[in-house]
Amino acid sequence: WMAKNQTGQWSDVLSRIYNYASANNVTITQLTLDAASLTIALTGGGASEQSIIAFKNALVNDSALANVSLPLSAIIIGAKGRPAFSATLKLNR
Repeated sequence: WMAKNQTGQWSDVLSRIYNYASANNVTITQLTLDAASLTIALTGGGASEQSIIAFKNALVNDSALANVSLPLSAIIIGAKGRPAFSATLKLNR
C-alpha cells in the first residue's frame, strides 16, 4: 500500500465504525490506531449491554474488519451505571 491509499482506507473504515456506533446508541470515547499493525483499539459506552452487542455484531459483519474482539467480559458497568466497553479489531488487508 502507498500511504495515500492507506489514509483513504482508514478514513472509510473509521467513518463506518462511527456510523455503526451512532446507529446502535454507542459512544466511542477513545480510538487508537496502529498503522503498522492495522489495529484499532476502542473504548466507549452504550445505552445498554444489548446496544454494545449490536455494535460488535455490526463490526463483525463488516468485511473490511477482522479479529473483532469485544467479549461480554469486556462490557462493564461504568461509574454512572451505564455499560462501558473496550474492544480491538484489525483492518482486513
